[in-house]
Amino acid sequence: MAYHRQPFLCMVGEEGSSEDIRSVLEDLEESSAPASPAESEDIFEDDDNNSINIESVNDLIGDSSAEDSDTSQDEILLENAVWNSTSPNQTVNDLLMSTIKRPFPESNVVSTSNQPVSKKPRSSVWMHFDTTTNSDGKKSCTCKRCGNTVSAQAQRLQKHINKCNAKPTASFTYSQEQNLQSSAEASQVSAVELQSSSEKMDAPQKPIGNCLSRSLVKISTNEKKQLDLKLGRFMFSSNIPFNVLTNPYFQEFVKGLNPAYILPSRKQMSEPILNSIYEEVSNEMTSQLNGQKAVILQDGWSSSQNDPVISHCLQSNSVVHFLSAESAGTHEKNAAYCYELLKNAIILAETKYNCTVIGVVTDNNNTMSAMQSLVKKDYPALEAYGCNAHLFNLLGKRFTPQDTQDKVEVVQKFMKNHHIPSSELKALKGNRPVISTSTRWNSQLDSFSNYQDNHAKYLEIVRKMKKPIGKADQIKLDSISQILNDSSVYAKVTEAISVLKPISIALDVAQQQSSTIADIVEQWVNLQDKLPPQIRDSEYFKKQLKIGLTAMAAAANIIHPKYRGMRLKTDQKNLGLNWISEKNSNFILYAAEMANISSPYFYDAFQKDDILKSMSPVNWWNAASTQLVDPAMIELASGILAMPSGTGSLERCFSKLGNILSKKRSRLGIEKGSKLCCINNSLGVKVAISRKKLDSKKKDVGLN
Repeated sequence: MAYHRQPFLCMVGEEGSSEDIRSVLEDLEESSAPASPAESEDIFEDDDNNSINIESVNDLIGDSSAEDSDTSQDEILLENAVWNSTSPNQTVNDLLMSTIKRPFPESNVVSTSNQPVSKKPRSSVWMHFDTTTNSDGKKSCTCKRCGNTVSAQAQRLQKHINKCNAKPTASFTYSQEQNLQSSAEASQVSAVELQSSSEKMDAPQKPIGNCLSRSLVKISTNEKKQLDLKLGRFMFSSNIPFNVLTNPYFQEFVKGLNPAYILPSRKQMSEPILNSIYEEVSNEMTSQLNGQKAVILQDGWSSSQNDPVISHCLQSNSVVHFLSAESAGTHEKNAAYCYELLKNAIILAETKYNCTVIGVVTDNNNTMSAMQSLVKKDYPALEAYGCNAHLFNLLGKRFTPQDTQDKVEVVQKFMKNHHIPSSELKALKGNRPVISTSTRWNSQLDSFSNYQDNHAKYLEIVRKMKKPIGKADQIKLDSISQILNDSSVYAKVTEAISVLKPISIALDVAQQQSSTIADIVEQWVNLQDKLPPQIRDSEYFKKQLKIGLTAMAAAANIIHPKYRGMRLKTDQKNLGLNWISEKNSNFILYAAEMANISSPYFYDAFQKDDILKSMSPVNWWNAASTQLVDPAMIELASGILAMPSGTGSLERCFSKLGNILSKKRSRLGIEKGSKLCCINNSLGVKVAISRKKLDSKKKDVGLN
């Protein structure tokens, strides 16, 4: 009997059932008589008694084994239809049949009154061969893999394919290989379906064609959208380029998981899917920031294409949200231009995310300092200050002995960049040489410490290399040997480490996302106590201290339940108390009572050490304050105790943005890159939390 369109549509439509499928599959096997290739043309019989070639239907709905290294035109049409569909329960097959409306080719329309209808589908083995007809009308088949000629009979063709182990010829393209592989897999799926559908069917099963195997798994438009969004979240959180969607191996992998799912095109992923996930992340940010106090971080950066970029982040309750990134273009990055961008960021934060901006943190260069003055003039309620991490980094650079650093760098580069000493160092189990760079903070200390640890091994390597070598290499080796054997160089390295170590600790604290200005005051006090007198008494150190230890920072340290201003010098404590008094003279009383273990303004239960260590200072003020404390004081404490110590979290966002706007993705615009960075930052937090939970579970069950 002939294939009927109605059962086929029932099978791939929403109302299809497994009984319909079995019925059609049983009809395929009713005829066991062999048929020649000419007689085995697959046709459907239409309700209007018109027969239609099955290959036309395959073309109509899109054969998954078609040669296509990128998204086909039909799949693009389908993808657009899926994302524009308003019916969530409509299946992709239904949508596909209604979307792709190409007419059947006239050459494939055959009249049933003039030509007999075949009762057996054509074997998929024919796709492995090129069929030719000679002048006598005799057909022969040439194998696409090995090039051998085989008789045009399905059984002999199948027998040849089973034995053909030759590699593809030069003319056999990669796409053809993918076609054959996909078709073979589809035939295997069809055979399994046939075997489970009826015991009447004889083994081996006849392959039924790829379009039928694709219709065995149904997927609605809503399910398609959800899968697209899940794929987008994975790609954006992992910073995977859009062109992975055109990778044939990835396409093959996805089709192996679900043949009914059609990957979105690069354009779909980079526009509607990206916008949908960005809106989803923005809504989540709104729910987290709604009614909260937040601080805006601003800094400049240059992309891999040397485009000047100015970015903004929002930090609230130690959580960082990427706000925006804008290209400066031809604008001069002066204080006025940066201030205009900052005002736009403040408006965006307060209108879109409904949060209250209470502070601004920037770099400490002259441009940013001038901008801070503009902020204080127009926004007197905002606290504008510089980044402490930058200040500590500048201190480390200033007090690093340059001549010692140059000599150490010569040795480190020689041991790292020449294969013989590098191999010797590895054999001696030495540490990989570290070379200091201006963009990597604390790298001076890391380089000195690494030199000190490897010094003995370096000497041994140089002694082994005292063999006849080229004149130029001998001069370099003699220079390296002289530095290594100079005890004064080693002594200067040890002295530099003692100076840079406390600065490095302070810098590490300042770069932590949870670090506040109250915490950073403790680090400035540590530097005053631990640095040598010639450094802490220098004008440069005093200048940096004045920029970092501000009146607001001293006030935050005084009212911090853990620090209580106990380590502040007298002038520093007066600075903080005066700042509090300017806000409200009555607040001095609460600040003074912080020094008392027992006070009528705070509950005694919250004065215990374990409570002070476990509770955040903001939560402590909200929970420990009695009714005698003015709510305005609690509001003030909640604000300044949450102020971040610097722009370290924004620097991490810059690193993410740099990975997105890389040289390999040079065509990405700053607007699209900004959205990707926002998504990557938000979803990355969830990924990190998930990994921590997984590591914790592994640790609980004794797994590494």
